[in-house]
Amino acid sequence: MNLSNRERSIFGHMVFETGITVYYLWYAMKLPVDTLLNSKEWVGLVISLIPIGIVGGIIVGAIVIGTKSKTTAADERDRGIESKADGIAYRMMIVAIALYLGLIGFTYGIQPDLVPDTFAKQWLTFAITPLSVLNALVIIMFVAETTKYACQLWFYRRGY
Repeated sequence: MNLSNRERSIFGHMVFETGITVYYLWYAMKLPVDTLLNSKEWVGLVISLIPIGIVGGIIVGAIVIGTKSKTTAADERDRGIESKADGIAYRMMIVAIALYLGLIGFTYGIQPDLVPDTFAKQWLTFAITPLSVLNALVIIMFVAETTKYACQLWFYRRGY
């Protein structure tokens, strides 16, 4: 499969962001549930992500730019594809945040006694801590960004 320069760039950024997100979630999920966001463990995780993000971004940029035959600026078609993909990703993010807030509201605000004592009740009773909310938002942002990149690749492949 031969990719254009824009598609290669999008694919490279998607792989890079997937790696960063998996790295963060791998170590964030190992932290205790009640970990505060100003604790030594969490700050250490964030500080370890900064050089990885910078060096990884430089490497991905160098690989993508190094494979380009010539540098081209984004034209109307590229901006149209980006705006369509951004719109789809934005809607995806809003729906995911609304579902997450609904889950929180259903679990803690709207009479949780109405849920029968089954696996669903055990699944719905989770701790709302700053770390769990942050992890959920990171997952939501990751899904939205991946949706954006996938839509851009699809639009480029379809020839929009």
